[in-house]
Amino acid sequence: MFNTRAWLIGLYVAFAANFHNLLGSLGIDIPWIIKSLLLLLTLFILLYVVKYLEREEQHHFKEGKDDFYDFFYTWYRQPGRLSIFCSDLAWMEDEKSQRIATALKSKGNKASVYLKDMNSPYVKELVDKKVKIFAVNKEVNCKFRFSIMEHQGKEKIIIRTRDKGRRESIKFIETNSDKDPHVITLAKDLLDYCKKD
Repeated sequence: MFNTRAWLIGLYVAFAANFHNLLGSLGIDIPWIIKSLLLLLTLFILLYVVKYLEREEQHHFKEGKDDFYDFFYTWYRQPGRLSIFCSDLAWMEDEKSQRIATALKSKGNKASVYLKDMNSPYVKELVDKKVKIFAVNKEVNCKFRFSIMEHQGKEKIIIRTRDKGRRESIKFIETNSDKDPHVITLAKDLLDYCKKD
């Protein structure tokens, strides 16, 4: 995102510096106040575009609905290394989650799962498929669940939280290493900390 922002700012500076000459070459003669207002309007449009490009992507789902399961299935099937931080594997018991569980198992040693509750029969199933399992110290207090996907030097993360604005809804905030490298670094630091315990 930094490169895109720098490119847009450079484009605006070049445009602003040559605005008077551009109008002259087009045979347009307008008062300086109108030129100033046009440059200001262009700046506001540019700031809006930058803000739009830097926004975080959000996904809202009602628990138990098909689009919720479709989202996870698509996320887990992406190429690359997957790290999951969650409390337990109770979600794998749901019939609708079976294709998600299959996608996770198919990742094999490219998947790492960090759990507080290791008392699930699914832990052995994942280990049998070469998925790496890490026990998280019960004292680690993180209210969010998240997944990090790493592929070809790029990283992206989804963070799960309750959607306070919608009843019985889950919200996923999705961002990547270009937009929010600090968020991914903090999440990875937490995972590294969990490995040390």
